[in-house]
Amino acid sequence: MDGDRRTFPTTSHWGAYGVRVDADGGITVVPHPDDPAPSPLLANVPGGLRHPTRVARPAVRRGWLEGGPGPADGRGREEFVELDWDEALDLLAAELNRVRREHGNEAIFGGSYGWASAGRFHHAQSQLHRFLNTIGGFTGSRNSYSNGTSTVLLPHLVGSADAVLRAASSWPTIVENTELIVAFGGIPAKNVFVTPGGVFTQGRDARGWLVHLYAGWRADLVGRGIDVPTFEEFWAAGEYRLPAGPSHYTLFERFRADPDANPLATPSGRIEIVSATVGSFGYPDCAGHPVWLEPTEWLGAPQAAVHPLHLIANQPSTRLHSQLDGGAVSQAAKIAGREAVRIHPTDAAARGIAGGDVVRVFNERGGCLAGAVLTDDLRPGVVQLPTGAWFDPLDDHPSGPLCVHGNPNVLTADVPTSRLSQGCVGQHALVEIKRWVGELPPLTVAASPPGTRPWSARP
Repeated sequence: MDGDRRTFPTTSHWGAYGVRVDADGGITVVPHPDDPAPSPLLANVPGGLRHPTRVARPAVRRGWLEGGPGPADGRGREEFVELDWDEALDLLAAELNRVRREHGNEAIFGGSYGWASAGRFHHAQSQLHRFLNTIGGFTGSRNSYSNGTSTVLLPHLVGSADAVLRAASSWPTIVENTELIVAFGGIPAKNVFVTPGGVFTQGRDARGWLVHLYAGWRADLVGRGIDVPTFEEFWAAGEYRLPAGPSHYTLFERFRADPDANPLATPSGRIEIVSATVGSFGYPDCAGHPVWLEPTEWLGAPQAAVHPLHLIANQPSTRLHSQLDGGAVSQAAKIAGREAVRIHPTDAAARGIAGGDVVRVFNERGGCLAGAVLTDDLRPGVVQLPTGAWFDPLDDHPSGPLCVHGNPNVLTADVPTSRLSQGCVGQHALVEIKRWVGELPPLTVAASPPGTRPWSARP
């Protein structure tokens, strides 16, 4: 078998690229030839095709299958039992009906965060929500971990979150008019994604939906005087280059030019650094104006006497959140198979830690194992452990909950940023670090779930 050397175009959160099928059935990812700076994270994609964690068939936890729903000590510990699709779907339908009958549709949480799939059609969250709406509805979530605070707060400040999140000033405008950029949380170039949407069947198959969605999109552009090929022409060509947008645009440009003629959608029509609306809520942790509120966890807190290192759990540079952690780029950055934690040489020396050592990062909530990387790019007293290492808990460790792979979620507080925004505070925590002594616990997160076969072993 020589493989199919054609390049199949596709796109994802990491940009446009092509896929080639290798002679052994694997794939090679080829960046789009006109991409001036292809994402290095594309190299994570091929390994996902045959990774052991990609299961071949539906599977159910044995305790649930034999004993039914409800709390059980076996959750997270016992093996799974593979089923065929018909049996799995029947079990799912019966369980959904049981929950609706006994507790109502509000007891069904319509999750699936949606980052797993890009594009208008294969958007997991929208598909799931549409399905659950056909059986009476569900309990959902609002906003997102990524911009939860911004989505809630910006409308009170500038009238719209979308204006800031989707129509910010262009890079040429920033370059030509800016001496200093101040970024809260960084500006990761890798966080480029395809806007999701999603639909259900309505009697159409996958291609039928692609044709339908394309036709509506094409009609909109043609109506604006843009020449867009038919779906058949687009499909044969493999791509369509959208007309270039304006190179220069400025956030709130019309408002800046004439605030009276182009007011913002705030009560005053202006940018409200002081918001009477927010102040009227009376929330003690979110005043209607900028105010210093001492964090619970920072190096000036009493807790720092016990846990004297300030952990920053940043977005990883080797993957998007936890996606494709088993990929080549992500795995190459591990230390002894664990996520890397960066620590200042002074802090490391005080703890007898050398570069490459496996360490335990811990506080009163739990701990995780990580591989030490010494760097003076951090200030003393600060350590950095990226988010997203696949969770690999060790049962019954005497120190408490322990992830042997290096996931910092065991260290951060599960509390909101404020009563108003309910955003995520999972980026900061006070911790201590000690060098791991003794035999290292095995890593299990890269193996197939017990009782299941990987995709590569399917019949």
